[in-house]
Amino acid sequence: MEEIRRSRPLVRPVVVLVAFYNKKALGVRYLETALEGAGYVVHTIFYKDFNSVHPTPTTPAELELLRREVEAARPVLVGLSVMSSMYLDTVYQVMDTLGSLPYPLVCGGAYATMFPQPLLERGARFVLRSDGERTMVRLADALNRGRDWRDIPSLCYLEAGNLRCNPIGDLEADVDQYGLPAVCCRDACFIDRDSLVRGDPQLSTRSYEVIASRGCPFTCSYCCCVNLRRLLPQGVPGVRTRSVDSVISELMEAKKHCKKLVFVHFYDEIFPNLPGWVDDFCLQYRKHIHLPFTIWSHPKMVTPPAVKQAEIGGSYRSDHGHPVRLRAGAPGGVSPL
Repeated sequence: MEEIRRSRPLVRPVVVLVAFYNKKALGVRYLETALEGAGYVVHTIFYKDFNSVHPTPTTPAELELLRREVEAARPVLVGLSVMSSMYLDTVYQVMDTLGSLPYPLVCGGAYATMFPQPLLERGARFVLRSDGERTMVRLADALNRGRDWRDIPSLCYLEAGNLRCNPIGDLEADVDQYGLPAVCCRDACFIDRDSLVRGDPQLSTRSYEVIASRGCPFTCSYCCCVNLRRLLPQGVPGVRTRSVDSVISELMEAKKHCKKLVFVHFYDEIFPNLPGWVDDFCLQYRKHIHLPFTIWSHPKMVTPPAVKQAEIGGSYRSDHGHPVRLRAGAPGGVSPL
């Protein structure tokens, strides 16, 4: 009698990603796409709600909920998205809470890119600078397979108490190659106000945030963008613009999953104004999306043809060359803010 061999189902490794004070968290959503594509199960935790004026500090109950989630997931690593210094106290409390677990803490994001050492000294095992889509996968693979990680581009770590920062690399000049961010995270939860809610909290949003480009062409003294741009390796443009098709595809996914969606905000530092890009964008946006939207731009970047084509108008404010916030795309034409 022929023996029938039944193979055990393969267990996919898990990565936990944590976003702070941001239920939309584009960086974390791009990482989820990259990790899922490499075969990982991604458990995304949206930790605390956004409040730019009075962000509430974390509580012992919330920290315990987070610890239990991470412990139950048994991940290869835990990625922390550290975008701002505004909520560092909460980040440090999370690191202290998770530090007793045997899972490496990996920090990324704008703040972590510019200031890796304080996070490493506080307890992070690694910091990944700049784009993390490729390097996070490489680090997860190395840890999961027990391989050497020391030559991974963009990786920072402490060695005998000394800071080691590998040159930034493994970045895509064509950001379309990163794919679309996860509009609907498959395995997500939201922790806030001493409670945990299963599911992606973005799905109930009335506004969707999207970036059509990465980087900024200006050198404003008050902004981190110029310093982030200076870290890019040779051959990677300071401003990288997505194709119109990529942007529209993401927004179509957003309309599909976010049933209450009525508004779109383009979170670019400066909204793209490449020749032909705005024309193509407006044509496709009106055809497929047709929702009011806002952009950020700069007086030097707003040309009369672009204003007319995008139906940008109404009240706006510009202080000493700061980016201006414009409203556009309102059904029926221009309406004031």
